[in-house]
Order: sequence, then structure tokens, then C-alpha cells
Amino acid sequence: MSMEVATLVLFSIGEGMKIIGIDYSTDKKKRGLAIAGYTENSIVLGYAGLYDEHIVESALKDGEQCLIALDAPLGWPRFLGEELRRHKAGEVITKDANDIFRRYTDIVVKRITGK
Repeated sequence: MSMEVATLVLFSIGEGMKIIGIDYSTDKKKRGLAIAGYTENSIVLGYAGLYDEHIVESALKDGEQCLIALDAPLGWPRFLGEELRRHKAGEVITKDANDIFRRYTDIVVKRITGK
């Protein structure tokens, strides 16, 4: 018996498309923003830093096709992934939020900068 596999493409990144990623935080001073362009089969970073609505407005004024990713992380911190694998719906997560939501890079940055 053979199975057919259907592929559903919801969105395709096209040549010259702008990509805007916004990382939301409960603390407005910690919101992040990245703006990149897709060209010649590569992504070129144009801006990475703190969220600034004026930068977003300026990026959207061009009229170019744009992909906007809202609070869409590329991955989970290792400890969050481990905790979620064990978690059952309706159970309380008892681990400290800082222990499971911080990535290794967050820990290193804090160690180096003190922030």
C-alpha cells in the first residue's frame, strides 16, 4: 500500500523580500528587532537591536513584499525543552522561570556584562 504525501506551502520567501522579526518581552526595554533582506539565496541582516517602531515603519514604507515574524523564536532554551517533554496538560510547572527560559547565550552575556 502506498501513501501520498501532500505538501502545503503557506508562504514562500521570494527574491528581494524583507524579513522583520520582533521578539516581544514583558519588559518593553528588552524587546528586540531584526530586519533582513533575502537576496541571491542568502539572508542579509540590515538591523539587529532593540525594538524601535520608527525603524519598523520605515522598513514597511518601501512597499516591498515582507514577512513579519512576531515573537517567533528559532528555538527553545534547552531546559525549557526538557521541561516541556515531561509536562502534561493541566500540570503546574514548578521550575523557576529564569531557570527554564534563559538560553546559554543569555547566561554567558549576563556573566560577561553583569546585565
